[in-house]
Amino acid sequence: MILKNGRLRSPKLLQVTTAMLLVTYSLLLQAADKWSIGFNEPFVAQYLLHQGLGCNIDFDPANGNNISNCPSNMRPMALNEIDARLYDLATNQHVGIYREIIPVAMLHPIPGTTRYDKVLDVVDIYENYNLKLVLAFGLTVPSWMDVASNWQPMPQADADWDILKNHLSWEMGNLIKYLWDNERISQDWIRTHLFIEGFNEFDSLESVVGNNLDNDPSNDKNMFSTPLRAAQLQGGIQWVLDYYGIETQMLMPSIVGQWDKLNGIIDDIETWWYLALYYAYGGDGYPNLHLYRDDLYPDGTHGGAARMIEKVQESLQLLNTAIPSHYQNKIFLGEAGAADNYADCASALVGNKLSIPQREVFYRGIAEDSLINTMTMGITFWRLMNLPANWIPGVPCESFFGVVHDDNSGYKQVGIELFNYLKD
Repeated sequence: MILKNGRLRSPKLLQVTTAMLLVTYSLLLQAADKWSIGFNEPFVAQYLLHQGLGCNIDFDPANGNNISNCPSNMRPMALNEIDARLYDLATNQHVGIYREIIPVAMLHPIPGTTRYDKVLDVVDIYENYNLKLVLAFGLTVPSWMDVASNWQPMPQADADWDILKNHLSWEMGNLIKYLWDNERISQDWIRTHLFIEGFNEFDSLESVVGNNLDNDPSNDKNMFSTPLRAAQLQGGIQWVLDYYGIETQMLMPSIVGQWDKLNGIIDDIETWWYLALYYAYGGDGYPNLHLYRDDLYPDGTHGGAARMIEKVQESLQLLNTAIPSHYQNKIFLGEAGAADNYADCASALVGNKLSIPQREVFYRGIAEDSLINTMTMGITFWRLMNLPANWIPGVPCESFFGVVHDDNSGYKQVGIELFNYLKD
């Protein structure tokens, strides 16, 4: 899930003892299925903000949520806060997998200025606690990568796409090489616990060309974010990793179901074709889906958490048939979630929201559903941390997707219910 300026775009300070690491590792071995259920949270990006580093050259943390040229659904966070939260989640709540979206412009804003050392500081924490981690690139894209727009980076011409694809491939490869070569990070951990995702919600990436308001799907701004280009990006990243001799695990660039170039309707049939074509064009990596579903029945009545879970099941069952046999039942559900139908969110026209008690049923229900577990190799809910109410003007529900209170004081009941299942 990505937010631009309030507009929806789809979203080692604590030391751990050797004995505790061994206990955590043994638990990972004993309960691999439950240790593959976790959360999205942009800790890397929020730590960069805390260090005064934004998607431009610098950033003043005192400006609060006035984050120039960066997604607005994040806020500055200190490294010791990140460490303390991950320590508790790993050792006390049994949450074993996380997904980080890093804005490319924040990582490498201008030529010669990279922030790989700050990424290392956060990845070091994940590695210390032997957690699984997905690293994904996301908006915004820096101008030096020859894009017409930081927020609408997808070129129209194939030659221009080749330039951007090569920039992104080398950027991801160089970041992983930096981690691979650093003695703070175990290469075995990179092989077994790190997953690479070329770009967040690739099928929704827009071009400066097109018009989303003319009811012509063939002219939508995301018309050039094709399955072929997704496959080319994944292949480019894999080529760079192979060039460096780095072994790690690969996800396809995630898709959120925003491509509607075949039947003109955003639905699971379009997503089925996108997946099928991605692999037909030579794309590789675990299938990587974002499934946000409302609770409506065909007659317009609401079915609550049970209906939302049913829709996720139906989508997974259909999309699983588009995937090559060696990846079937190994879908990574990279984002799923619902906001608290609370405060200003209650009046917002957003489908994926639930009452607080129903939200508890939904998160735990997704985690423990046997059908969903059969088809997935990992689940990361959107998201871990609440934001303060009205943090993003015009998008009130985004503040209420978390399971941690917005002051980072502790867990909401939806989180506690989920953790109780993970610890059973």
